[in-house]
Amino acid sequence: MKAQFNILDTVDSTNNYAMGRIRDGLAQSGEAWFTHEQTQGRGQMGKSWISERSENLLMSVIIKPQSSLFENIFHFNAIISTVIRDFIQKLVPDPVFIKWPNDIYVNDRKAGGMLIENRFQGKEWKWSVIGLGINVNQKKFETDFQATSLYTLNNTKFDPETLARALHQEIMDCLSAEVFFDLEATVACYNRHLYKKNENVKLIIDDNNHTCKIIGVCNDGMLQIEVENRIKKVRNGEIIWKQFEL
Repeated sequence: MKAQFNILDTVDSTNNYAMGRIRDGLAQSGEAWFTHEQTQGRGQMGKSWISERSENLLMSVIIKPQSSLFENIFHFNAIISTVIRDFIQKLVPDPVFIKWPNDIYVNDRKAGGMLIENRFQGKEWKWSVIGLGINVNQKKFETDFQATSLYTLNNTKFDPETLARALHQEIMDCLSAEVFFDLEATVACYNRHLYKKNENVKLIIDDNNHTCKIIGVCNDGMLQIEVENRIKKVRNGEIIWKQFEL
């Protein structure tokens, strides 16, 4: 895959920009779009991603996936999530976890996240846009947003553009192997680093508060939990994590 790295000064959202290139027929698989500032950054479930200008890694990577290499969409998501987790782990001393479905947490605080948007033509999987946000040098966050940054964790400033180039290359190296990724091995790796695995957490399910045990993520991407002595599988969007008291 061609790995072209591009820089934008300010954009509403790198994912929106990348999707626009796909709609206009301009996209090339492997191209990355890094920006110093997003005015309308988005996370999972439509949540906003607020970032100080030039302090963080904000990037989208356009991929034309070879669907024969992946058994389902979550398979692709899990591979990218683990690449990002491994990348951040090399930069900080504390254990790094994947909070299902694809946020990155350290010490019960969010260090980064990913939003993958897919484009289909009928049933054919045509494009994926991997939107990435990693808190790099930012020190202050909104009071109701439990976040951390690489600087906070390591007391070291990093250059966001340099990190983005390196992460882009690692994603491309992984996907350019062009070998079949074993689904069970991928999910097992994802689960080894699953946030709060085998621990009790507070979740909101059907507008009710529950104490649940996180069991693990299944091959189809659903989260398996134990609630009221029953094993239950939930999809993304069916639960809300309650904030921890830190």
